[in-house]
Amino acid sequence: MRPSRLATACLVLIVAAAAGWSSGPGDDVIEQRRARLEQMTDAQKTAILDKKRRFEDLSDEQQDQLRKLHEELAAHPNCDRLRKLLQRYNDWLRTLPPGTKAEILSLPTAERVARIEKDITKPDPQRFQRFFGSQLTREDLNVINQWLDQFIDDHITEIVAALPEGRFDEIKKGYDPDKHRRRLAFILFQLESPNLPRPSREDEQRLQESLSQEARNALKNAANEEERSRMLGHWIRGADFVRKPFFFSKDELDKFVATLDASQRERLENLPRDRMHWELQVLYFRQWYSKAFGDPMGGPSGRRGGPGSGRFPGDGRGWPNFP
Repeated sequence: MRPSRLATACLVLIVAAAAGWSSGPGDDVIEQRRARLEQMTDAQKTAILDKKRRFEDLSDEQQDQLRKLHEELAAHPNCDRLRKLLQRYNDWLRTLPPGTKAEILSLPTAERVARIEKDITKPDPQRFQRFFGSQLTREDLNVINQWLDQFIDDHITEIVAALPEGRFDEIKKGYDPDKHRRRLAFILFQLESPNLPRPSREDEQRLQESLSQEARNALKNAANEEERSRMLGHWIRGADFVRKPFFFSKDELDKFVATLDASQRERLENLPRDRMHWELQVLYFRQWYSKAFGDPMGGPSGRRGGPGSGRFPGDGRGWPNFP
């Protein structure tokens, strides 16, 4: 597939409706398309026209390739899911610098897939902006992650002792910070247990004092102590997710996705990319844990939250909500 085809693949689905080149549309189909176009705003119509012109600027060979792609998609039993996947891929391409995008599109298919898998799992500068906007600096991100790493290292004996037997034997036999720290951070955010250590107010205060003036001002301007605690929890979870968005292996998650029902997969596919990654891992962890040890959320008596509770601050779900 040529780079130009990849870059415009998602446009075909719209162009097909606007340009009318799909095979043999009947009068009813044409009327439906006309009705949809009439309901669009001027800006939407201009965008459609621009896409149509871009399609017409392609060579005859490229146009035929796109027509074939459209027909194959329309005939596929998972047509809707494939369209969403193409749209998600196209959206991701638009976030890349021009040089990186051109480099990826020039690769053979197998190499391109491997490169994409590698790129989406590494730290993303735009992910930082989506989480924090202008509230935090890059140095704040480093400070938070260093604070979290130190908290885990300082309390590793308590953390390991609180983990159930069986699934965490590797960590119990020997804690390797580089190998185990990220997964333990995820567990702290998700696992309800009165035996797991939680940051004290003194721990939180020490973190706040190390942040930039801009971050401290944001905390100072919070409406109340609960809001400050919630904001800090969002930053802690978000900083850890930004530096490593995948806590479980691709093979683990692929196998888990295959077990989900259609409604669960559809809900995940409709989420923004970062949130989809997080929600998938939360689902995986909770199902994996509950099968082995029971409810990971600990029941009504084990819920997190509340200022002064000595627990990780936040909304109790572990998801670092987007601003």
